[in-house]
Amino acid sequence: MAQQIGLPRWLTALLGTAAIVGIILGLQQARVVLVPFLLAAFLAGIAIGPVRWLVRFRVPSPVAVAVVVLVMGSTLAFLVSVVAGSLGPFFSRLPIYQERLRDDLLSLLGRVDSGDLPISGDEIVKWVDPGAALGFAGNLLTGVSGVFGSGFLIFFALVFMLLEASHFPGKVRAAFKSSDETLERLQTLNRSLNRYLGLKTIISLFTGVTVYVFLRLFGVDFALIWGLVAFLLNFIPNIGSFIAAIPAVIVAYLQLGPGTAALVALGYLVINATVGGFIEPRVMGGGMGLSPLVVFFSIFLWGWILGVVGMLLSVPLTMAIKLALESRESTRCWAVLLGPREPEPAAAPAAE
Repeated sequence: MAQQIGLPRWLTALLGTAAIVGIILGLQQARVVLVPFLLAAFLAGIAIGPVRWLVRFRVPSPVAVAVVVLVMGSTLAFLVSVVAGSLGPFFSRLPIYQERLRDDLLSLLGRVDSGDLPISGDEIVKWVDPGAALGFAGNLLTGVSGVFGSGFLIFFALVFMLLEASHFPGKVRAAFKSSDETLERLQTLNRSLNRYLGLKTIISLFTGVTVYVFLRLFGVDFALIWGLVAFLLNFIPNIGSFIAAIPAVIVAYLQLGPGTAALVALGYLVINATVGGFIEPRVMGGGMGLSPLVVFFSIFLWGWILGVVGMLLSVPLTMAIKLALESRESTRCWAVLLGPREPEPAAAPAAE
């Protein structure tokens, strides 16, 4: 029988840290191949619900997969074409917006006594780029559209994932001896992620459509772009909705004046408060099961590893890691650290 070699704790921690760093760097280098498959898995998590719904009505599984994939593919192709058509005029006007913002900021700083400022107005404008939010919104949509440019890879990966879903439980039973326990863990992970992705997509779609209609009523330029930005950034909890409002308010200010911009900002506040504070908690129940600090950190970590798509998928990816850690007793302590609050201690047994 092989003997286990005992290692000092500091060496074990060092080797574990080195392994994690190596995995992160490997994921970053493989992002070109990894991102399309992650997007396909994300879309599969959304599509599995409609596929199962069709199967309940005795639609053959391959036909149900084909119908759902065709509907999703047509919708995504339409959105990508619309976004591509809207980004051209937006980027052509972006330098004008940025120059006007710079002039307005310089004018505002010029009204302040220069003796009250430690640096000049030109230096402030150079360090504080007032048009960065507009550029970020355009780059976000460009990055997402570019990823969906590899549509055939995403399409085929999505089809095979959906077809594999019905056979996967049987494979798990054949592959693992403790089949019932392992299968239950995987099914719990799958149900949690699918529920989150499905509900979050519906809520984000409602947010994006509401923002689009609201901005169209005010006549704000590129309302469709801001609606899509609101839809995408709603997948980033806590700060996504706030970031989505900034470029739309800036354009409203430049186009329609400060009064309308204030109304647009108020409208965003009402929409985000209604969706994030009222609708989402009641629809999604207990929430993500993640600490706000972990969510905030994961946005930047996955964004650094996988780019724009990593930011959008940061919460589902972190949820998957947490649920995987919860499935084993030896790693459950790490899942607790990722959770939103300290777990309640187990109740003491009643005295006889």
